Amino acid sequence: MVNKAEFEQAIASLKDEILELKSVIHEMKNDVVEALLKENAALKNKVKELTKQCEDNEISGNKTDQYSRRNNIIIDGIPSNVDNHHLEKKVIDILASVNINVNDSDIEATHRLGKSGKTIIRFVNRKNCLKLLSKKKDLSSLGRESLQGLGFPNQTKLFVQPNLTPFNEKIGFYCRQLRRKKIIEKTWYYSGSNYLKLVNSTETDKIEVSHINQLIHLFPNFTFNSIEGKN
Repeated sequence: MVNKAEFEQAIASLKDEILELKSVIHEMKNDVVEALLKENAALKNKVKELTKQCEDNEISGNKTDQYSRRNNIIIDGIPSNVDNHHLEKKVIDILASVNINVNDSDIEATHRLGKSGKTIIRFVNRKNCLKLLSKKKDLSSLGRESLQGLGFPNQTKLFVQPNLTPFNEKIGFYCRQLRRKKIIEKTWYYSGSNYLKLVNSTETDKIEVSHINQLIHLFPNFTFNSIEGKN
């Protein structure tokens, strides 16, 4: 039979073993937690790096795509009764109405963009795109006499815009949401990029927006509406 002293000694020895085991487990737990934290940090850095690479690739691809459209311009509002056979001649007449004189050798291609009511013109020389963009207010405010001269109804409204990539269209759409909410002062597109100016910033203080994530980071509390179904 085990006496009291032996029993107490056994209990004490068992307690020591339990304490030692707890210490080992605690050490192992700390090592595991530290290893997991390091692994998590490494994964976060990798995700951040891959995200940056993805953004850079999107920006680069978009710039290439936009550059390929540099000689293109879009006119919205040419009546549908102007058939494709006479479309180029009508475009030349429209440009002449705002004192831009071109002939068929200055135009590489002209065609309708589906059923959107928009017409895309590809010029041989990009300078004609810039000229037409500079006349967009004159074009949109053509009077009755000019419209009749073109054979258009009096209520016709003609609008000119650059041929943007879907990527740039989406950035511009989001920027206009910010402007409508008066979160930014103004936004514009120039030479392949969208720009914005913050409220109360200096005249020369502009921000080039080359990726949608820039807007999300700049305005984290703003909820951007999707472009789908709105253009």
